[in-house]
Parts: sequence; C-alpha cells; structure tokens
Amino acid sequence: MLVFLYTCLGSFAGLGFLSAYLAGKIRAFDRRGHVAKLCIVFLPLVVAALVGVSRVDDYWHQWQDVFARGLLGLFMETICHLQFFQPPYHTDGRPFSSLLYCS
Repeated sequence: MLVFLYTCLGSFAGLGFLSAYLAGKIRAFDRRGHVAKLCIVFLPLVVAALVGVSRVDDYWHQWQDVFARGLLGLFMETICHLQFFQPPYHTDGRPFSSLLYCS
C-alpha cells in the first residue's frame, strides 16, 4: 500500500522534471509562437495529471490527497531542477556547471 501513496507525488516530480528539462532544451518559452513546443512541454504534465485522476477514479485516494501530493511533487521538481539547470524561460538552455567553467 505504501507504493500507491506516493504514485502521484512521484509522477508529478518525475514528469514535471522532464517537462522543465524539455522546455529548457527546446527553448519553448522563446516568444516565437511555436505551439508544437508547448504541446511537447505540457504532454508529461498531462500524463502526470492522468495518473492522479486514475488514483481518484479507482477510489484509492480522495481528490484533496492527490491535489496536495501533486503540488508537493511539482515543488520538489522545481527545487531539484533549479539546482542543476537554469529556469526554462531563460534564453540559454545550458546547465549551471557549464556556465561556471566557460571563459
């Protein structure tokens, strides 16, 4: 039962990290108006939301529990992503470590 308690948290953290990583790599927020980039970025978040909906639909959890764990997963994802990478809306998609050793 313990594995199912953190399914929603793990899916939002993992797939949210993938979404932020893809947003930085393909420069989705460069204000050029490419809708396909935004679809690629939001697809992992939609899958994470579907995992949460399946938890509520199968009567494993209440919606408040799934919502709170989804927010906690996104918070964890943001902290972990910003430790290693620049924000997704930054113009240069390189990691911080490569910026430290540039001349």
